[in-house]
This record gives sequence, C-alpha cells and structure tokens, in this order.
Amino acid sequence: MRGKLPAGWKLEPGPAGTGRIVPGPRGPRSSGLMLVAAGLGCCVLAGVLFVGLSRGAAGYPLAGGRGQRLTLLLPLGLFLVGYGAWVAFGREEWRVDADLLEVTQIRVGRRRVRRFRGATLQLVSSGSGAASPAQRSLARAARAGAGSPGHGSWWGLFVADRSGKRCLYSSSRRGARPEEIRALGEFLSERTGWPLLQPRQRRKR
Repeated sequence: MRGKLPAGWKLEPGPAGTGRIVPGPRGPRSSGLMLVAAGLGCCVLAGVLFVGLSRGAAGYPLAGGRGQRLTLLLPLGLFLVGYGAWVAFGREEWRVDADLLEVTQIRVGRRRVRRFRGATLQLVSSGSGAASPAQRSLARAARAGAGSPGHGSWWGLFVADRSGKRCLYSSSRRGARPEEIRALGEFLSERTGWPLLQPRQRRKR
C-alpha cells in the first residue's frame, strides 16, 4: 500500500468495520491560546474605537471613513478568537470506508458532521492550472505566514461531491510536505475507491 497517514495521525477500528482516523493537532495549544488573546485584544480595541466614534475623543471625533475602517478590528478579533479556540481545544475525526468519508469536528462542545459519498479526491498546488483563484489566494497567504519553508508552492488535498468541496489537508497545517499530502490522498483513495486527481502543471508560455 503506497498511501499512508501523516506522522502523528492514528487509524483505529470504527463501527461496522469502518476505519476511524484521528488527525494530529492543528498546532500547539499555546499558539491557539495566543491567537485567542490577540483576538480578544482586537475586540477590546474595536470597542474603544466605537466609543470614540460615538462620543469623540477629547473633543476630537475620529474621521468617519478612517474610524469605520478601524472598527473592522471586531470581525478580525472574532475570527482570531474562533480559530484560536479551534487550534487549542478543537477535535476532529474521520470515518472512512468504501465510498464513504465522514468528517466530524467538535468545537467548544458543538459537533459538526460532513459526509461525502460518490466523491473525487484532488491534489492542488499553487503552481497548478487546476487551482482556483480562491485556492491561489490561500496559497499566497500560507506561504507568507505558516507555509512550509523550502517548498516553492502550496499544496492541498480536496474532496468534492455533488454537495460541495472541502480542503482536507494542506501545507499550511504544521508545514506538511507535498509528499505527505500526496500519501494521504493515496491512502484515502485506496480506502474509499475514489479517484485521486493529480495537479496539472501550468503550461509555460
């Protein structure tokens, strides 16, 4: 069997003969808590700016356009709090069988299940013609931030069926290497029987 799970992932027997995959953590818990703290700081600052917009600071109200842009710190703060809590405390498990992949996420007591059948697996890289504009934007953000050093492009493993498309694993998750992402795709393809589409290289002009 060519495919295998990334280091730190576990494969356990699941119900009705299925396999239960427990992915490794998305990052150190301390990093998640730091993101939560940064998000809370953004929310507090947004609140202070909102009061300044309403009353003016020392008789000098903030300019409308600039002040409104500054209050965008609130949605940024909420995003950081949510993502930081997911990194620090979130749990994820996959159930895999022939023609089945079920992804369960547990975030702060909330359980979310996404089930795929009759799906297709696809490897995508930022240098591939198969990458969508949104995926290329994610690739640029990953390389600028948590992207894997030493590799020229961002890689991701996607699953798609009639109801939608989802990124299962990418190089922005703890610096995963392309060969690890490809091996996971091959593992899932062997277990589910779904085809694994390889990235198409962009033609040079």
